[in-house]
This record gives sequence, structure tokens and C-alpha cells, in this order.
Amino acid sequence: MASFVRLGRLDPYELFASTMRESRPVMETMYYGAFTSFTRRNGLLKEALWRQCDQDYDGVFGELGLGVRLSGRTYDTSHLHAEAQIMDLQADQFASLVLCFGDDVAQRFRRAVLGGGASLYPGYGPTYHGERLTTLLRVGSNCYRHISEWDDMFTRLPYPNAAEFAPGSLERKALQNIEIIQRVFGIGVHELIRDLVSWRILCTIDGQYGTAEPSYDRFETALISAGRDIAHAAGKDALARLDTKLCERGLREAVA
Repeated sequence: MASFVRLGRLDPYELFASTMRESRPVMETMYYGAFTSFTRRNGLLKEALWRQCDQDYDGVFGELGLGVRLSGRTYDTSHLHAEAQIMDLQADQFASLVLCFGDDVAQRFRRAVLGGGASLYPGYGPTYHGERLTTLLRVGSNCYRHISEWDDMFTRLPYPNAAEFAPGSLERKALQNIEIIQRVFGIGVHELIRDLVSWRILCTIDGQYGTAEPSYDRFETALISAGRDIAHAAGKDALARLDTKLCERGLREAVA
């Protein structure tokens, strides 16, 4: 696929619309897989908690004076915690694939119609906690690729200020990503960024986890909105060309 893209240099509007359409079945599976894994993780932790309560009823409920008598059995909950940890990681892995897909589609389109390399700013698409969609996608992709490097780069807390390092340096770029993650997700300055944050970002974009069923449509609509923002910034007939291609690929609702 990549070799043909390099050789053929497809029309960027055609490439954006076709990629959104043809990649949907796979990305939709990854998207729902992330939410299913995280829901499973929560269920396992809840089960472990209740089993622990059952085991400790004499001490816990007795001290509270509730007079509740459960079975009093002894449970080994280590396997539940282990599986919950696996589900937590799996949710991040599935989410990472969706975020990397979205970042590549948006950045490829932006470079084609606006020029320049991949960047955090300016961002395009809907805003989440003060940051635009494409910025969050790039941060999520960077975190997925480089989090182990961040652990090696920065061994003290709080993290250094990005301004302490030269513009364009790896340290400065890493810290700019870290600062966004801290700000968007309320992570304290004395906390290491150890998890991939992919799940957090995907959940933020969906926006309705816990109150409604997850929907890939929400992610797709947000990504298409970012593409339309990029086309609008390109001026001339760019937005009309993109909308035409989106409609040809059956993505009319996202254009409306």
C-alpha cells in the first residue's frame, strides 16, 4: 500500500475520503474492541472487590456495625487482578491503533494541501479540553511511540520546562507532548506519564462513555470535521473538492 501511494501520489481529496470509507470496518472493530476491553476490566475489578468484601466480612462489616453476614469464604483474587491489567493494556492497544490511523490520515492530508511536516499546532477539528482533535491525535501517537524514551529522558519530577531545551530538540518536543497530556487529563506535575493515554484520548473523543453506547460514528465525524477544517484553511475550491469526494464515498452525513 505505502509503495503505491509513494509512486502514484493520489489526489489527496480522493485519498482522504477513500481511506475513511475503506478503513472503517477494521477501525470500527478496533474502536469497539477498546471499549469492550475497558468495560471488561471494570467488571473484573468490581468482582475482585466484592469477593474481597465477602472474604473480609467479619472485620469490615463488623467494624461498621452493619450486621451483614456473607459467605465468609476465602478467595484468591490475583487472577482477576491479572486479567483486569491485561484488559486495561488491551484497551490502550486497540485505542492506539485507532489514534495512529486518525493521525496518519489527518497529517497526510494536511501535508498534501497545506505543506509542511507533522506538527502539534495549529490544530484542526473539534476542541476537547482546550485542544483540537489533530493535536490530541498527534500527542496520542507520539506517546504510543515514545513513552519508553520519555522514561529514559526524564528521571526526575516535576518534569523540566520545555523552554529549557533548544527549539526542535527531542527533549523539547517530548515535553510539549507531556504538558498537553497533563493539562488535558489533569495529571499532576508530580506524576510520571507511564500509561499510553490512548484509551483516555479515545474516550474523550467519543465523549459519551458511561452514559451511552460507544459509537465509531462520533470518531469518524470528528476526523472528517478536522479534514474539512484543513481544506477550509487551504482556500479556493479545496473544501468543495473534499465534500464532493466525501459524498461520492457515501459520507454525506459527516458533511451535513
